[in-house]
Amino acid sequence: MLGPGATALAVVAATQQPVHALAFGALALIAAAVGPTLSLSRDGERLVTAFVTIGAGVLAAFTVPPDPRTPALLLSGVPCIVATAAAAAGLARAAFRAPEGGTRAGFVFTVVALLTMTQFHGGAGLRGLVAAALGAGLMAMRLDDPGRAPLRTLGPRAWAAGAVVVGGAALFTATAAEVLPRAYAAAIGRISAAYGEAPATGLDNTLQLDALSSLMQSDEVVLRLHGPATDRLRGAVYDRYDAGDWRSTRGSARTVFSVPRSSPASGRVVRVERVGGVRGWVLLPLGARELSLEEGRARVDPLGAVRSLPGDPAERWSFALGGGADFAPSGPTASDLVVPAALRARLLAHAERLGVGGATPFERVQRIESRLRSNYRYAVSFVRTPRTDPVIDFLERHGEGHCEYFASALALLARASGVPARVVGGYRVAERNGLGGWWIVREKNAHSWVEAWDPSRGWVALDATPSLEVPQNLAHRSGAFASLGDAAVVYAQRLRAWTEQRSLAQRLGFAFTLLLGWLAWRAWRGEAPPEAVVDVVVKEPPLPAWTTLDAALSARGLPRAPSETLEDWARRIETADLLAPSQRVGTASVIRSYAALRYGPPDAADRPGVERLALEAARALR
Repeated sequence: MLGPGATALAVVAATQQPVHALAFGALALIAAAVGPTLSLSRDGERLVTAFVTIGAGVLAAFTVPPDPRTPALLLSGVPCIVATAAAAAGLARAAFRAPEGGTRAGFVFTVVALLTMTQFHGGAGLRGLVAAALGAGLMAMRLDDPGRAPLRTLGPRAWAAGAVVVGGAALFTATAAEVLPRAYAAAIGRISAAYGEAPATGLDNTLQLDALSSLMQSDEVVLRLHGPATDRLRGAVYDRYDAGDWRSTRGSARTVFSVPRSSPASGRVVRVERVGGVRGWVLLPLGARELSLEEGRARVDPLGAVRSLPGDPAERWSFALGGGADFAPSGPTASDLVVPAALRARLLAHAERLGVGGATPFERVQRIESRLRSNYRYAVSFVRTPRTDPVIDFLERHGEGHCEYFASALALLARASGVPARVVGGYRVAERNGLGGWWIVREKNAHSWVEAWDPSRGWVALDATPSLEVPQNLAHRSGAFASLGDAAVVYAQRLRAWTEQRSLAQRLGFAFTLLLGWLAWRAWRGEAPPEAVVDVVVKEPPLPAWTTLDAALSARGLPRAPSETLEDWARRIETADLLAPSQRVGTASVIRSYAALRYGPPDAADRPGVERLALEAARALR
């Protein structure tokens, strides 16, 4: 009772709540008045302990604020709930006659309660209570262990070894308290430096034409979309080309706009969940409207690229389709028609050859898009001619490349034809989970295309990449195993999100209800521990004649030892010098006859005969 009582006092000192003092005081009085005499079945004991623990946890949840008013001076939040529940469970066990797990299990509750109080910086009084609780628990475990030698019997070596252990533990504790916080801070710093925010895979502020590595082969999920079908989620937009590099001349996304925090109430709404790989980018299709973000603000550049605020990973956002864009890219400027002077003549010749048959400049660009798609080959690894512009090498020599080459060639040829054009980097949306109906975007869906200006429609997406050679960007359903695995992840996340939206009291109540239901179900089914089967042996009292013989042998200095069998006693008597040879043989024979009568089969010996021989041997010994 001393250990649980000290633990409860420590919790009261840390929470400084009078209601806790009253509740623990009432529980301690009940435990002292009843215990340790309350005898229950194992299930009954568990049920009572669960009720007390749940009640104490709910009391803490409703009486202590989630955040302390004075940091480090009040025990609050989840640590307060855990400490209160563990201390109450320890007090409840003090009322049981033989609690399950014994003193070891009770000490576990004490340790749990004290460990959750580490955020509270108490004074000497609290440290004394903690020391008393731990000391009482250790002493109780020692007294409950019959195999332990009493302290008064310990020799100097044992006391010296104990002193070494205690001193070593104190030294280790002091060292750990000094070193571990610094080591933790250093480790967190290294992890942050190594895995901090970095440019997203497949999206960056610049686009360099080169061979792709493993990006197009990666199945890592980066986005999930819930809602109607959409395609070509825009990320970075580029309007300046120079020797194989695309950049934006409009500056980074610095203009901050306020957006709603909740999803659009009506219309064709798409909800996007970021899984990985696109940190900081808010990917939207051309023409999206009514953008909503959890942060409530977003950065937009003149080219229509949307990014979240620094420090906001933009894990979820929503938008509606149709009806006009909220963040439409700015209209064309002179920079959208610029091509390198050294390439202009060659690009113009290609544009005239590939765009034959178009009545307007935009129609000629559409013809160029179709000819690139049919006359050039898609490849992720290829050979390039050194010291040659990669787009010219793609158009004139090798004729193969990935989506960035097709988009770059189309954009430059459109500009040479007098049509403003930009290159866009983002993701295609093609894979649908057949179980849940949502859309999945993987790293291999990273893609580049062109937005060209049509005077009658504005910016229009054009894509010259051969679609059949990029099957991951064709509409398809996930495989059965992939659908099942992704569905399991999504529904687990939904359960976690639902749980996070519940209040602390609701979560505790739900968990405690499940626990009580399980305990009640077990108690109702009567699943008590099986009762031990004890073989009861009814011992028959010894024969009067045997008692007489036993006393006679003891008087002659030959008593039977407590652990000695009758057969061993008979053999010892046969060699004893205290008796005459005839007495040795006769007495040993009588003892063996009595053993056969006592422990052998019912008809193994003659009871009257054994009684007569025993009396005769006893008279001879006198």
